[in-house]
Parts: sequence; structure tokens; C-alpha cells
Amino acid sequence: MSNPQTQPQPPVLILCRSTTNTAQIKLALKLFNIESVVAVSFSDAILRLKTNAFEMIIVESVLDSNANGLSFLAETHKRLPAMLRVVLETAPIQISSHALINDVAPCAIFTEKIDGKRIAELLGPRIIGPAVVEQEVPDSPRPMLLTESEKLDFITDISIELNSLVESPNIVLPVLPELAQKVRLLMADDSCSFETVADLVELEAGMSARILQVANSPIYAGLERIRNLQQAVGRLGLRETLNIVQAVIAQNLFSSQAREFQHLLKDLWIHSICTAYSNENIAQKLNIENSKDFFMMGLLHDVGKLLILHLLEIGRKQGLWGKRPLTEDIIRKILIMRHHDLGAHLLRLWTYPYSFQEVIRLHDDDANIHVRSEAVIVTYFSNLLTRKLGFSLVPYHPDLIHGDLLESQRLADALNMSPEMRLELEASLREITARISKSCFAQA
Repeated sequence: MSNPQTQPQPPVLILCRSTTNTAQIKLALKLFNIESVVAVSFSDAILRLKTNAFEMIIVESVLDSNANGLSFLAETHKRLPAMLRVVLETAPIQISSHALINDVAPCAIFTEKIDGKRIAELLGPRIIGPAVVEQEVPDSPRPMLLTESEKLDFITDISIELNSLVESPNIVLPVLPELAQKVRLLMADDSCSFETVADLVELEAGMSARILQVANSPIYAGLERIRNLQQAVGRLGLRETLNIVQAVIAQNLFSSQAREFQHLLKDLWIHSICTAYSNENIAQKLNIENSKDFFMMGLLHDVGKLLILHLLEIGRKQGLWGKRPLTEDIIRKILIMRHHDLGAHLLRLWTYPYSFQEVIRLHDDDANIHVRSEAVIVTYFSNLLTRKLGFSLVPYHPDLIHGDLLESQRLADALNMSPEMRLELEASLREITARISKSCFAQA
């Protein structure tokens, strides 16, 4: 009978061109009870890396005339720096590839054959774990540590509970103030006047002062101080003033009593406000018609992440997560997995139109973005560009297969955007984000 406490060996991913080499590697690992999985191509390896937690990847240095294994390993180093990387050199590494070795940072390079014993030594600490300290501190229990498999199970459990929480009639979900809906309706009204906006703003205590604070911030960099709402509309225009009102309203959503979520919410707010200004900038520079909602779409494109953090805190208070630690790594994975569908659900509850819900659901749709609506495409572009500039919860990495998505020809064609215009938009957003980082939006 097998020991039920025995933990399975962490899998190794193998990517080789030769079935003979693959068989030799699997046999060398099997002699030391190390399980392995074989990928038959780059795309297969990428899929497996996305869906499984591997401790090590073994890649042949030259897969064929068009496939450089070292380049692939360099990309995995950027995306998965904690994973061990091993190079199998079946052909001499060319001088032109020597520089790549630094980017790969391999833990071992083998020539012709893999040494199973050495692989076992490299994996040993990860399989067995650090030595256990015998002395225990009284009344100071150690935090529970989860294996990668247990983390995946926990993430699945959380995802299921989120579905229940969001549908529960006893759970209070985030609410967008009624003023935001009124402002959105004004944005769609071509006959909207200054007097109408002024009357609306006066209904909200402190709103006028906050608008003037933003209007006088480095974002707009006026030479003369704006002293009242009429001056703000006169200098910035009605549309830009209403954008400020929407931003001031939305910022109140990015807050939490849970201290461990506050830094995430601050980063999320900065990403959202930068995406909003990028949307507006793109709409203006590309002369996109019917783009009045683009600013608010940028503000709300990640609203699902706000909802998830809200529900995670409710789940914690209800004891739904048990003793399993809700680490930031797990939180970030949940945010990435579920923010599209949950965000669209929240906007349906807020009675926002389908065009907004579509942006929430599809703004990360890499494969089909070129056939989406203009609002989705612009928000996709702004989201990536803001991420590239470092204002995001998600790091920016060129796609392993398609390269830099911002330079995609399909994306450029969808926006009727030249390479020169793309560079101009990126430079413009750099300037905008620099101003935002010095404004009251970043300091609140």
C-alpha cells in the first residue's frame, strides 16, 4: 500500500526536437523518480506553462532552423523567474547566442545527455523542502504553506465562492453614486449646457472644490489658476470638465478598510485613471466619432477587480477561506481570472449599456481584438500601453508567440493608425502619466 502522505514529485517540462533525446531525458529522470511532461512545440509548451506549475523546464538549445530554444528560455525567465531552466546542448552554441545565456540564466547546461543525478540534486530542495526546525515558538503557529497544487485548488474554491457571493441577496455590492449615471446621460446630450452641469455639481457636497483641484493640477498645467466652475468649462471644455467629474466620483470606489488591499487598490486606481486619459487622448488624436464614453470606459475597464477585492474581504469575514492563506500571489491570479465576467455583471447591475459591458469583458482579448468594437480596441490599446509604462497590477511582457502586441499590424489596421502615430500616442501618454503622478489623483 502506498503512503498517503507521500507528495508527488514536481513535474519537469521537456521541449526537444528529437524523440530519441526526449526518451533519454525521461529515462534519466525516471531513474530518480522524477516525473516529466513532454511538449511537442513552442505553442504546446506555452499552453502547458500557463496551465501547470512546473519546477523545471529542459529545452534543447537549437530546436530547428527557425526555432531557437535559448530565446524561448529567455522569455520564460522573464515570465517565470522562479522556475529552473536547463539547456541541452546537442549542437555547439553559436557565438551569436552566447549573449542569450545571460538572459536565460540556466541552472545547468548539459552536452548531448542529461545527467539525472544532477537534475535530482537541483530539484532536491524544492521536492523535499527546507530542513524542519525542531524548536517551536509557543503560541506562535506557523502560517500554512500551500503547495502549487493546493494553491490551484484554493483558487478554484475561491472562484466558486465568488459566484455564490455575487448572486447572494444578503451581500451588499459596490454601488456607483447616482450622480455618475446623471453625468453619463449628460455626456450623451448634445444640448447639455454649463448651467445644467453647474446645477448637477452643486447637488454633491464638495464636488466643485474637488473639480477645481483637479483642473488646477499638473494634468492640465494652466498658466492661470481656475477659480470657479465656469472658468473650468471655459478653459477645458464641457466634455473634459465632465470627465473630471466622472473621475472624482469613480475614485471613491477605489478604497477598502482591509489594509492588505489598500496598496493594490491604489495601484489599480492609477492604472485606471491613466487608461481613461489614454482613451480620451487616442479618441482626440485619431478623430474617433461617438467617443464621449471612452474616458469612463477606461476608468471602469477593471471594475471587476474592485468587486473581487470587495468579495474576498466579505469571504474572509465569513470564514469562507478557512486557515488557507489569502496571499497576494493568489489574489492577483484571481483578479486576472475573474475580473472580466464579474466586472460585466456589476455593470449590468448598475444598468450601464452593453457597450460598457463589452469593454469590460473583452479588453484583454488578444486573439480577436482586431474585430471588436472601436471602444474595446481603444481600451485594449490603452490598457497595454499603460501597462508597458509601469502603471498596472500586471507586468507588461511581449507575447511569446506574437511579439510586442502594441506593434501588431492587425491592431494598427483596426485603429487606422500608422507606426508614427503609435509612437506619438506612447510619447503623449508618457507625458500624461508623469503629470498624473504629480497630481491630486496620485496623492489621495
